[in-house]
Amino acid sequence: DVVCPMYPQIADIVAWAQRAADARPLIMCEFSHAMGNSNGSLADYWRAVRDNQGLQGGFIWEWIDHGIQTTDAQGRTFWAYGGHFGDEPNDGAFIADGLVWPDRTPHPALAEVKFLWQPVRVDQVDSKRKSVCITNERDFHTLDDLACTWELHESGELLESGTLDITGIDPGITQRVKVPIHGRPSRRIGDGQLTFHFTLRKPTSWAPAGFEVASAQVVMSPPAPVIVPTGRPSKWSGAWKHERRAAAGGVELRIDESLAQVAEIRFDGKNVLTSPVQPAIWRSRIDNDGVEPDTLGIPGVHSRWLALGLNDARRVVREQTMHASEADFRSTIELIPAACKTGVLWTTRVRLFADGIVRFDNDVVVPEHLADLPRIGHRFGVTPGFEHLTWFGRGPRDSYSDRHESEFVHRWESQVADQYVAYMRPQDHGHHFETRSFDMSNGDLRLHVSADRLFSFAARHHSDEQLDAATTTAELVASKETSVHVDYFVRGLGTGSCGPDTLPKYRLDAGRYRWSWWLNVAAANE
Repeated sequence: DVVCPMYPQIADIVAWAQRAADARPLIMCEFSHAMGNSNGSLADYWRAVRDNQGLQGGFIWEWIDHGIQTTDAQGRTFWAYGGHFGDEPNDGAFIADGLVWPDRTPHPALAEVKFLWQPVRVDQVDSKRKSVCITNERDFHTLDDLACTWELHESGELLESGTLDITGIDPGITQRVKVPIHGRPSRRIGDGQLTFHFTLRKPTSWAPAGFEVASAQVVMSPPAPVIVPTGRPSKWSGAWKHERRAAAGGVELRIDESLAQVAEIRFDGKNVLTSPVQPAIWRSRIDNDGVEPDTLGIPGVHSRWLALGLNDARRVVREQTMHASEADFRSTIELIPAACKTGVLWTTRVRLFADGIVRFDNDVVVPEHLADLPRIGHRFGVTPGFEHLTWFGRGPRDSYSDRHESEFVHRWESQVADQYVAYMRPQDHGHHFETRSFDMSNGDLRLHVSADRLFSFAARHHSDEQLDAATTTAELVASKETSVHVDYFVRGLGTGSCGPDTLPKYRLDAGRYRWSWWLNVAAANE
């Protein structure tokens, strides 16, 4: 009755639909293996389903992580999995592959599932006519049971809000609806988003009145060009053996020439860094990088990364130049993986400007033998206390290049501790895709980061090394300092633990990457 492939490539099901030699519907008996931080490219699968006659969807494996709450010898509780009970043989954490934890708490990926499968779709925005197309994805009912509200934000600020009449939109019908916006997004500021919320008018047997059934966000105006810090850098305040210092705008910068990196950033004499600002090409594993130990014979990219030695790349300073008077430092280092003779060439220019802004200009060359890196970005540690986190970008949950459509652009707030996502087997988490800027505050000081393009960041109390070393959440001890990543790009999630790997468009290919970002420390009330 049906064609039911298991974990097919998207290109293969599209090709099948376009051949149209079989009248049966195609329903994927399994796709998108939800193991750990997973479900990459769900939106790509769903676009293929919507755009091609004959593709009828599929079944995600699976609903729940199979774990048993256990207490270790130190009295710490965790979700135990295969091998924790003296059971041989076992599949390790391979049964931790659900959209919810054993106690039914949702994984972040469940929000993406809900968004893609919701019964209302909003698209085809017309900014001049202030209208959008609303599609009723239901088969039998109108949208009359739903109330619709909308909000217009520009550069993160709420400009207008209101309600929308969506009654009378029949099943399967797309209708253009005018949004009663009084003004218009400013072309000067830009970065405008129109957000919709569809909620139940009355209680049902499965949800109360006001429950959000669907939501959507459409772009009214693209992100505005970023004002890049320019001008003449400040002066070096002195030179010591193997280091230089400069001060401006209350900020003091220290360059460690022996390491060719920024070692300290101080404000009013207080250093905000616990570790230097340094290039990063590694990220902590996710289950989709490869199941280890490999009990199912499924190869993963993580094994290749370890074989190359990406997690143990040595830093070789190839060149560094220091402007004679201005706080302008340029260095080229080579990150050479342990099993390689050559590596990634990374040139960084660091400048401290009069207003206290520290600017990092990057030029990175990735050779062919190191194509498909985990990440390209910078990492550094921030002193304890910078717990309040705000950002302008996608949220509130974490997001990745191939799992982000359910995360809307707003100004979000969180505590750094709340960025932790306690997957049964610890792994990478807390990443925020397409960020405009973010701030961290300890109540007295505020650390601000922005860039010349949309970028990604993470701020956690667990480093990559801590996440890679732990096999259960009980083994993780949150650090008081914060591990921060400012990334040009991070490899997507894919579904490679039992399905297709991350699509090529969500990987870092060999080539040249250039971008700039800047950091500023100031009083919290400024």
